Amino acid sequence: MLGQMLTLCYQTYETLRPSFPEIKMLMAQVPECPEDALAAFDAKITQSNTAGGQEIPEKIKRDMIRKVVKGIIGKTIGQQFKRPVHLRQLPPLQKPQKKQRDTDEDVTGVADLFRPE
Repeated sequence: MLGQMLTLCYQTYETLRPSFPEIKMLMAQVPECPEDALAAFDAKITQSNTAGGQEIPEKIKRDMIRKVVKGIIGKTIGQQFKRPVHLRQLPPLQKPQKKQRDTDEDVTGVADLFRPE
């Protein structure tokens, strides 16, 4: 959904920029809009709108507009209330030692076990 909104924003800016250069000042009013990102974004738009300009891939378009409007993009609910994870060191696990079987010297076989004494 956010990607579609960013694409729509980019397409609107790209369409209106040749007719209304004041739209750059409007975009500068976006909270936390970095000047250098807006200048680079506007330069790409004007360059691509010229007759010999190259077409910019969609992913780059979305990334550029995301940098410009990141001040108004909210965080998801999961990111807003995310608690930091605190992991502490656990003591190493001790392997249980194998018990040695008791061997009786007087028992030599299975038959001796069932012999009545």
